[in-house]
Amino acid sequence: MNIGIYLNNLSDTDQLNHINNFVSESIKNKDVKDISIFYDNIGFNPYNVQCGMFDATELWSFNGNLIATSLDALNTTSRVINNINVFYYHGWIQQKNIMNLIIASQRDLHIICRSEADAKEVYRLTGKQPIGISQNFENIINLISRCKDEHKSNNNDVYQTA
Repeated sequence: MNIGIYLNNLSDTDQLNHINNFVSESIKNKDVKDISIFYDNIGFNPYNVQCGMFDATELWSFNGNLIATSLDALNTTSRVINNINVFYYHGWIQQKNIMNLIIASQRDLHIICRSEADAKEVYRLTGKQPIGISQNFENIINLISRCKDEHKSNNNDVYQTA
């Protein structure tokens, strides 16, 4: 499984710390074939992350499952035409414009939430159930795999929260 993570800014050290832990665990457990991190703005990175880090302009060459951690990143993914399964990871950035979330939810979109409160917010605003909750990238591979398996067996894109 190829995983891409799309961030706004590499200098968000809290988020990058959790991503670093996720990358290390995924590589150690051989849960993924490849992991790439894409970003819009480069910044100080205190971690030795064990994967490639690329400017978002390189998304054109990525194929796999892409996790967008902001609505801005999610909007950029709508312009990428590669073989990408997009997952929006809600709860990392305080959303100032909830209309962007409502509009984005009209797409064929898989939403993962960071907390139960985030999941309730997504459902309240969009009427869509997230595919699950992943606190700081924990078990996110399982959610993505389950989503892909359900999609194959149930071609109607309806998923239930774990």
